[in-house]
Amino acid sequence: PLSLAARDAYAPLLAEAGATGLLRARGELYVYRTKAAFDAEAWAMQVRRGFGVPVEDLDANAIRDMEPALSHEYRYAHYQPASAFMASPLRLVQSLAALFVNKGGAIQRADVRNLRPSDPGAVVLETSAGEVRADHLVICAGAFSKPFAARFGVDVPLESWRGYHVMVPSTGIGLNGVVADGEMHFAVTPMDEGIRVAGLIELASVD
Repeated sequence: PLSLAARDAYAPLLAEAGATGLLRARGELYVYRTKAAFDAEAWAMQVRRGFGVPVEDLDANAIRDMEPALSHEYRYAHYQPASAFMASPLRLVQSLAALFVNKGGAIQRADVRNLRPSDPGAVVLETSAGEVRADHLVICAGAFSKPFAARFGVDVPLESWRGYHVMVPSTGIGLNGVVADGEMHFAVTPMDEGIRVAGLIELASVD
């Protein structure tokens, strides 16, 4: 439900931040060299369909129409047309930060060393730039949110999920959207900064 609603929920914010052009709504293409590999992933695609995610089956000709640069070894594909990707996560964050400031927000760069409750119902942030008092606080520190939330007696079930990717120059590589090798489980995405190859993750402590 979160994934299916994400694009519509983001649309007004992207428009206001002038970042609509960063969203590339080409969908995701999962490609396979063999029929056996294609069939092996059919159950996962059926689960997606069961949750309302559209999935189309493509043959070799349809793959080539969508991604002419792909090797002809890829002969089978699952296509998810509702998916989209950001051409530059950095520019997206910069656009949202600029919108925040334009609406009266202030960005302070400092290390948060501690949080503590303050009466009446406020919170004090102890930072490297001094103390900051807030009536409302949103903690957005990824896996590091857990110890901050614990200051208020909240046990957040978070563990770090590390992802790894490699960026290569896009010169001479004509991809139109996200392409995932369905057998080897890595994705290739054309971005403003180059071609991103990703697919390695690990669950491990922040320490």
